[in-house]
Amino acid sequence: MIWFVCGVILFFGAHMLPLVPVLRQGLVAQLGELPYKGLFSIVAIAGLALIVVGYGQMAVETLWFVPIWAWTTNPPLMIVAAILMVAAYMPGNVRRLTRHPMLWAVVIWGVAHLLVTGHLAAVLLFGVFIAYAAVAMVALNVKGAKFQEDPRSWLWDGLNVAIGLVLYFLIVRIHAWAGVPVA
Repeated sequence: MIWFVCGVILFFGAHMLPLVPVLRQGLVAQLGELPYKGLFSIVAIAGLALIVVGYGQMAVETLWFVPIWAWTTNPPLMIVAAILMVAAYMPGNVRRLTRHPMLWAVVIWGVAHLLVTGHLAAVLLFGVFIAYAAVAMVALNVKGAKFQEDPRSWLWDGLNVAIGLVLYFLIVRIHAWAGVPVA
């Protein structure tokens, strides 16, 4: 559990910095933009690696039994999460509906996974990601995050969906390769 906690502190500590502009600006002023980004990336990757290692070492303490319907609900939620993840980095009209497609992807990903896992380690893992995404959305909204106003070509949305579906099926394959059950 110690590796998991250390990973959470590193990963989310790094991701909280941009939400506090004074801290980020101070680090950028001291280090420079590129070294700051490099350090941010190293710390975030190290944190994520520790989360994965720590999660793998945690005891499985069942909290609830997963209902059958959860296995049929998970794939559509994961497809939406994958499409939102892609839409966060590509042009399209999704930002006219939400200011934070990446953070909504994290929330939906977390909820989808909580539906099909009924143990404490999963609640801790996915709960931390969901909580971070919720806090980040509120913080960004307070800072003045805006909806996209100008419409984009619907071709971009079609491309977002297509790439999102490819991403989803790639993730399903990776789960199967890793021996993790998927719907």
